Formats: sequence, structure tokens, C-alpha cells
Amino acid sequence: DNYASVHEACRGLTHQCLFGLTAKQITISTVGASPDRIRQVADKAGTISLAISLHGATQELREALIPSARRTTLQKLGNALDYHAWKTGKSVMLEYLLIEGVNDTPQALEALIRFCLARRIPPFVNLIPYNPTIAGIELGYKTPSDASLQTFNLRLRSSGIKSHVRWSTAAGRDVDRACGQLVTSLRQ
Repeated sequence: DNYASVHEACRGLTHQCLFGLTAKQITISTVGASPDRIRQVADKAGTISLAISLHGATQELREALIPSARRTTLQKLGNALDYHAWKTGKSVMLEYLLIEGVNDTPQALEALIRFCLARRIPPFVNLIPYNPTIAGIELGYKTPSDASLQTFNLRLRSSGIKSHVRWSTAAGRDVDRACGQLVTSLRQ
């Protein structure tokens, strides 16, 4: 939604007189609501890494978890990721927040495997255990067990998909500052 600002920020971050980072040190993270923007990143900033918050590999599940996913189909997103891979020669990283009983089911896992293996270059999958939030608690969301996370991860790997569980996301839970928790409550 804010491509022009992101593009300018990347230019500033890589400018030698400002921050002097290399493009390889930067990752743009998005929910992928606009496949055209993904193509633009590939065309204009192909050495910058791309991370997509997927969280569900069926249209129905993705829309339930990411309301802006209603703006585009999973097929169009996949096509944009394939274009990105073709143009840049590298895969994207998929962020996949695991919620017990919601998107950690065998059916959700098989859909994720199919989505990944259908890509020109299979993406790397970053599995993130759900961190409790007020909104999530109201929806009944729970963190999967460590065993469930390991099983999910091992099944991806046995299918030829590179993945890992971001165990470090538990840091900060006690002060509501773990991954995905930044705007869940107000402290007095």
C-alpha cells in the first residue's frame, strides 16, 4: 500500500552517505496484498530480500487470518512470487504464524507444502509460534505445543522445503512485546 515510501526508505538505507547498508542486508516484509507491488520490487530492487506473511495456504484460511488477503487470490500471489523468483533468481521467505487447531492442522500443512512446491523456487518457511494477545485470546487462539511445532517443521523439511521454527519469539511475551504482540493492550 505504501510502495513509494518503502522504495525511498530502501534507497536511503542503501545510500553511501546515509546508512550505507547493502541491499542484501534489507528485507521488505508484506502481507502480499498487491501482487503488482511484488513484481515492482523484483524489477526495481531485486537484490532486496522479500518476506511474505502467508499464515494460511488456502484462500479461505488466509482470508480468515489476514483480512487484506481478500484483495487478491492466493493464485495471483503465487504467480507474483514466481515472477519475483524468475526475475531475481532467489526465493522469498514465507512467514507462517502457527496457531493451534487453526493453521497447524494436517490439512493446513499439506496445503502449505503444495503451495511451496508449486513455486518456481520453493520459499524458505519461517514458522512462528503464536504469541498470546488479547484479540487472539478472545478468538480462542493458543500456542501449539513444542512437539506440534517440531512435527510441522520436520514434515516441511522431509518434503524438501527449507524451514525453521523461530523459537526466539517467546522472548518478550511477559511484557507483551513478542512477535505479533506490539499493539495488543495498553499498560497503565
